[in-house]
Amino acid sequence: ERISALRLIAEEADRGRAEFVARVSHEFRTPLNMIIGLVSLMVENPDVYSEELPPDVMADLGIVHRNCKHLLSMINDVLDLSQAEVGRLVLNKEEADLAEIIESALIVVQPLVRKKQLELEVHVGQNLPPVYCDPTRIRQVVLNLVSNAARFTREGSITIRAEQRGQHVLLSVTDTG
Repeated sequence: ERISALRLIAEEADRGRAEFVARVSHEFRTPLNMIIGLVSLMVENPDVYSEELPPDVMADLGIVHRNCKHLLSMINDVLDLSQAEVGRLVLNKEEADLAEIIESALIVVQPLVRKKQLELEVHVGQNLPPVYCDPTRIRQVVLNLVSNAARFTREGSITIRAEQRGQHVLLSVTDTG
């Protein structure tokens, strides 16, 4: 009886946590989507404003736009993780170009790499075959690895490699930090 009671308490706690995650993510998504919409307008249609924005401001807005989209993707990932815990995560697998995935992840982290004056080396093997994967998840993994490398590397370099090894593609991130 005690085990059953404890199991019920644990299940109720899991339901409460899942409900909390869903509610909080919704509360984050709403204002974030408004910010993304406004920044998108500024970046994609600067002629809407009576004055042309300086190039430095436009570059900064581009960074804000990319990072807001990344933050939204991270919020969605938190929801996905909670779904994975209960066995409901759906992977959207498709044929994807790994070089494009790497490039899209690096766009987000490049300002930090530049600010820290780190060298960023990218070596993607020629003629890599398309990879059957969930591109969003692979992008997130690359982004997490490179972000961590940038945060913990004080000087030196970060190297990203993707190469075919037999039937597989090996992706690695190394750093001097």
